[in-house]
Amino acid sequence: ASIAICELYGMTRDEKFRKPAQLAVDFCMKAQDQTLGGWRYKVGSGSDTSVTGWFLMALQSARMAGLDVPSGRLELINKFLDKVQHNEGREYSYLIGQSPKVTMTAEALLCREYLGWKPDDPRLIDGVKILLENPIDWSEANTYYWYYATQTIHHFEGDAWKQWNKVMSQA
Repeated sequence: ASIAICELYGMTRDEKFRKPAQLAVDFCMKAQDQTLGGWRYKVGSGSDTSVTGWFLMALQSARMAGLDVPSGRLELINKFLDKVQHNEGREYSYLIGQSPKVTMTAEALLCREYLGWKPDDPRLIDGVKILLENPIDWSEANTYYWYYATQTIHHFEGDAWKQWNKVMSQA
């Protein structure tokens, strides 16, 4: 809902959506785990990569719409991602201490892009290579992964995007 209202305000600039969108952002800030830096399904119950990614997408939409998103709180997200990263930020797990999963890698790399990683970052380059090694395959359907991998590689652009998009378009 937060993503939707922030996108709606950002696309229309209709003032009747500004206050509800900012209230959604304010809720996101209140729900953020101040110790770990991310979010979980229940407020105050820790952080996981999946829910954190959804909240960051809402905050990214809010930032693009010109809403007030405290930058210091975004740095907390980086600190959480640092705790679930593996291989120096090239792969990610769902929870701290778990093994990396390609689905969480795709989502976390998108988060890193939103938080400022550039396409020339070696960790992002290597992470995208991992995603490209796991293309869309209907015999092992994972639409959650495909969603995040597509966004991550689209933002990454270049030959990686051409390669991914060719397979995605055919699928």
